[in-house]
Amino acid sequence: MDQSIVDKEHEYFLSTPDGFSQYLSEIFKSGNCDRTIQATASAVLWKGLSDTAQAAGVTRASLYRDYVTGGEPSLSNFMAVLDALGIQLAAIPRSPADSKKKDTKNGREKAKGKKASVT
Repeated sequence: MDQSIVDKEHEYFLSTPDGFSQYLSEIFKSGNCDRTIQATASAVLWKGLSDTAQAAGVTRASLYRDYVTGGEPSLSNFMAVLDALGIQLAAIPRSPADSKKKDTKNGREKAKGKKASVT
């Protein structure tokens, strides 16, 4: 694929609330928290650490620690950052095909009564 097309898609996903919400919704479907934080970090960096921190009511240092260096932000911090990015979470029922239980830390599927397999 032409790199300029990839760059324009990336720019769209990160630079508009609609684009980022579509992108984040797809990542949420995976159930992978690490990917969710990485995607949010990309949008934070795109918007700017200082501007996002100010809008979210958190310090720039905590925003950097939680999103850029691989920290684990609290739910209240995550919600404040999404709000600063112009995003609102919504709960929707899973489809039957998506109803397998997923490990919320890393998105690995769990079989009932069995250990999670590494993917």
